[in-house]
Amino acid sequence: MNKKGIIGIIIAAVLLIGGGALAYTFLTNSPKNAYMLAEKDEMESWSKLFEERYKDELDWYEKGQKEKSESTMKANVTVNEALAQELGMDPSILSMVESVVLDFKSKNDLKNNVSNNELSVKLADSELAKLFFGLNKHDVIVDTSLTSGVQISDKKLTEYVSAQPDMQDFKMDFTELFSPEGTTMPQEDVDYLTAHYGKIFFDQLEDKSFTSKKGDVEVYGNKVKAENLVMTLNKEQIRSSIDAILAEALKDEKTKEIIENYSKRSSFGLSDGTDTKELFDGLEQARKDLKEADLPEKLVSSIWVKDKVIVNRELTISDANTTFTVVGVREVKKNNANFKYTMGDGTDEVVITGELTYDGKKVNDMIDITFDDTVISYQANEDRKDGGNIFERSISIEPGTTLEDEVGSPFEKMGIVWQGDVKYEKDKMGGTHTFLFRADDSDAFSLHVDADTKIVKKVDPMKASEDVVNLNDMTNEEIDSYFENDFAEEIMNLVGGFGAGF
Repeated sequence: MNKKGIIGIIIAAVLLIGGGALAYTFLTNSPKNAYMLAEKDEMESWSKLFEERYKDELDWYEKGQKEKSESTMKANVTVNEALAQELGMDPSILSMVESVVLDFKSKNDLKNNVSNNELSVKLADSELAKLFFGLNKHDVIVDTSLTSGVQISDKKLTEYVSAQPDMQDFKMDFTELFSPEGTTMPQEDVDYLTAHYGKIFFDQLEDKSFTSKKGDVEVYGNKVKAENLVMTLNKEQIRSSIDAILAEALKDEKTKEIIENYSKRSSFGLSDGTDTKELFDGLEQARKDLKEADLPEKLVSSIWVKDKVIVNRELTISDANTTFTVVGVREVKKNNANFKYTMGDGTDEVVITGELTYDGKKVNDMIDITFDDTVISYQANEDRKDGGNIFERSISIEPGTTLEDEVGSPFEKMGIVWQGDVKYEKDKMGGTHTFLFRADDSDAFSLHVDADTKIVKKVDPMKASEDVVNLNDMTNEEIDSYFENDFAEEIMNLVGGFGAGF
């Protein structure tokens, strides 16, 4: 394990795991308890800022997970003609690209593991192709208007794939695709890991490693009365804390179960368990390497707390040769926040600044990340009223010399702008979205999307058409034969048909 890896673990432990120590540890008002509680409150205040801004979106997401719904979406692309000509694009190809319309329809009952999806590709008013994709608990149907489709269960797919060389551990479960969290980790698992390992981290630390005092601290040029909490750890305390966390991760069955489920979910059920084994093998090796690892000599984390907000922070991780620091200030007023954090080792530096403003109706947010003369900017201007939201959100990048050399960009500035006008009602939501892809001061091309969703009473599973081949009734050898012969012939005929049209 290299030093950067160790430093990453340390920072995660200090700023994240430490802040999640269980509430019962705060029964006494010691500097140690106050420090941990301050980190916990800080994370919750950032979550509140996000939830206040995007309450309608979050509420609709929850509704879609619990209730049956139907969605429609139409999308088409517009290309900057001048830029296309400059890049040598054939006008006839450009015209054809702009005439393509994607029409997507979806019916979902995620609670009962049913999802029906239909994608239609049209050129002007002529339909080129349709793709059907239906999931019903442990069965899937994939069909197209151009070839025969197939139907297979996750049990049969597991049997077929696991019979292939080096795939013996493969296991598929289609119901993993319907997880309410999608590919993310369930909140209850996040809470368990944070609390469990937060307590282990907390118990490793000695009370004498913490101090507390009250005084004034400067925040954006103003003196603020706050409480200063300081945690100081030496090399051996850092080593023992990391070792305790790694040791628990290696023996805790609940942790292993959470990681395995997350791995399966994030790979859409395709994980065969080898990635989880590799992870824990890596943790075991990391624990062995930790005994001789060249750890920092000292870690000092100093925070100033005012009204449950860390208004000033300085984290220093140092050894005889280098010092890594994170220095920052944060100013909070209701749902607004200004902040600036600088981190680096004296050679490389990253600066993150932000101004977040929300008065209950209008959002005006700005965040800049600067490194190597490169600036990545995020801006959001939103008008939220009467159950609707008119917004423009943008991400832009002005590459500095180092990044420009790496990516070979011919542009001085690149960016994506998302413009939208969305309306939220009790049982439906919908609106228009435009995604602009910008190069310098020009819109290279744009993607326009009309999307609507409504809550419905019933969603029936997709029915297989007559030309759908049921692979569940075949042996593994028959499946091989089907794809090598019948299906391959269909593809060859399809390709030949397209070739004849040009």
